[in-house]
Amino acid sequence: MFKLLKNYTKDGWWAAILGPIFTIIEVIFDAVIPYVMSLIIDEGITARGGDVDYIFKMGLIMVVLAFFGAISGALSGLFSSISSTRFVRNIRTSMMQKIQAFDFANIEKFPVPTVVMRLTTDMRMMRMAYVSIVRLLVRAPFNLAISAFMIFRINNVLAGIFAIAIPVLGLGMYLIVMKAHPRFRQMMLKFDAMDATLEEISQEKNKLGTILEYMADGLIAIDLEGNIMHINPAAKEMLDILPESEMPAAHYREVMGKIAEDLPLETLKENCREQGGVFIFFGLHRRYLFHCFANLLKRAGFP
Repeated sequence: MFKLLKNYTKDGWWAAILGPIFTIIEVIFDAVIPYVMSLIIDEGITARGGDVDYIFKMGLIMVVLAFFGAISGALSGLFSSISSTRFVRNIRTSMMQKIQAFDFANIEKFPVPTVVMRLTTDMRMMRMAYVSIVRLLVRAPFNLAISAFMIFRINNVLAGIFAIAIPVLGLGMYLIVMKAHPRFRQMMLKFDAMDATLEEISQEKNKLGTILEYMADGLIAIDLEGNIMHINPAAKEMLDILPESEMPAAHYREVMGKIAEDLPLETLKENCREQGGVFIFFGLHRRYLFHCFANLLKRAGFP
């Protein structure tokens, strides 16, 4: 894993080094602040009987420590983001070069949805994992070591509780990871299947849209309430309808009422109630309008 980080960090190596360094500095500041607080209570209040000058001095030290801790944390996040972004960019570039060199067998083996998933969602998760490695993998051990040192320095009894809690928490985290990892793999496989389905639906929708847009025959789709859902350009031309951008929401009776008085909306609703809608078909020439309409209804099994 570290070899992978080294090979693909490249131009972001300096940020990959500075990120963990500022993370360690942030941990040190965060661990010292509670110790200063304990000095205020034990020395300033208890031992010295409420020495205001001492308390004020320690309070200023806490403010300074908190300020530099915040600065260190911000710089750690900044450098971690820079290094992770460049790391993912280099991996994505390498993947694209590899994909461009695919032979026909690999093209069949790796469908488009899978490749898109690898280049998008997986890369985002890779970036999050990189940030976790640069920050959390460095932060957690140092935080544990420095906090343990401070606890043993302040209170040995509390340190014993701390020593018992650490193995219990570690075991709990291990069990969570062991349970979550298989489910995570299943989730990613389902993501691939979902992307494949959405890609197929999108392709079919584009095909249908192209057919409706450029077919010579007019086509109108309405719902059972009579609201027009779609009119292709051929139908608009036959019915002298304005372009869609200038056309208000239309109803079946408004567009077809004068032309198809012998086929009212109620008749269509009665014949198509179980199908949820109806497509009204127009021939290429106006004189074949009713003839094609009637033939379509007969082919569909309407009386």
